[in-house]
Amino acid sequence: MTMAVAADILQSAFAQQVRWNEKLGAPFTARAIALAAAAIDQGPGAYLLGLAGPDPVDGAFALRLAGAFHALALTRRDQRLARIYTDLRTADLSVEIIAETLRHHQDFITAFVASPPQTNEIGRSAALLGGFLLLAQRFAMPFRLIEIGASAGLNQAWHRFFYQTPTWSWGDPSSPVQLTPDWVGPSPVLTTARITQSIACDVAPIDIADPDAVLRLRSYVWAEQPARLARLDAAIALARDLGVRVKKADARAFIAQNFAPTPGNLTILFHSVMWNYLSEADRTAISAQLDGQMRAATAQAPLAWLRLEPVAGALAASGDAPSGFVHAVQLDIGAGPDCQIREQILGYSHPHGAQINWRGPI
Repeated sequence: MTMAVAADILQSAFAQQVRWNEKLGAPFTARAIALAAAAIDQGPGAYLLGLAGPDPVDGAFALRLAGAFHALALTRRDQRLARIYTDLRTADLSVEIIAETLRHHQDFITAFVASPPQTNEIGRSAALLGGFLLLAQRFAMPFRLIEIGASAGLNQAWHRFFYQTPTWSWGDPSSPVQLTPDWVGPSPVLTTARITQSIACDVAPIDIADPDAVLRLRSYVWAEQPARLARLDAAIALARDLGVRVKKADARAFIAQNFAPTPGNLTILFHSVMWNYLSEADRTAISAQLDGQMRAATAQAPLAWLRLEPVAGALAASGDAPSGFVHAVQLDIGAGPDCQIREQILGYSHPHGAQINWRGPI
């Protein structure tokens, strides 16, 4: 691949991310990415071409770079960025400032963008909650929870968050983590969820006891969303208090070791916005494995697979999906020959769980 082709691919990836950030209410971050693209063209950021890889879209390279800028501001390594990111006067952010940042912090930026982004967005728990409550109502059994792609494990504490919508609420009102999604559609059945076990894995888990790891999590929250950042900080504190741990493990192996019918419990595999990061071979193998386990489950030892993931265009274009949202809450259930449910769409969600269009069971 020539440098000119690599530059065109990277510019296209940046332009795509700018559109997404503008669409998702993050115009400041969109501007920072756009200015970085201009700085690459002008020369100071040319070294980024060698870091972006052959597919900067799948590698989320624009998000990695935006996270690096935010990290420089949060740590005050770059005082000028820190000032601008504090009051978000977008007029103050210029291609000259971004170019200077790229020049002066090349080592920091190079190290930062080497790792993929991990946001561990706890707002997604609001979308998954409807599925958990539906399962609690249907089976009246305690949960064995297995999360894959758990990042820092913050969504392991979903049952300790407080959820407040315009029409219903659930959880402990005194929880330090307060989620307030715009919920459209029928309310879930507000029942109690009992948990006997909750385990999680990630190929590169984030240790919330490590300040550098926490900085990465905070850096990937867009600067114009301070409420989201405060919510993340509260979730980290809660997870520390609960002793949440995430095992370093491959999802496929972790499922093989742990996802099996257990009499007297409903075993639930869940995940959010991680499926596309698996290889096609792993996705195929895991799907086949889960299908086999579902067919082997019984009413006394049921299994469920609950996830919030991007969906194909045809599903996203259905009348139930909010405009521009391409994430769906899907559910599979195996509970004996008379209860085999596959790929049921319970609702659609904003990627960060800010708005949920709920359908409920069909």
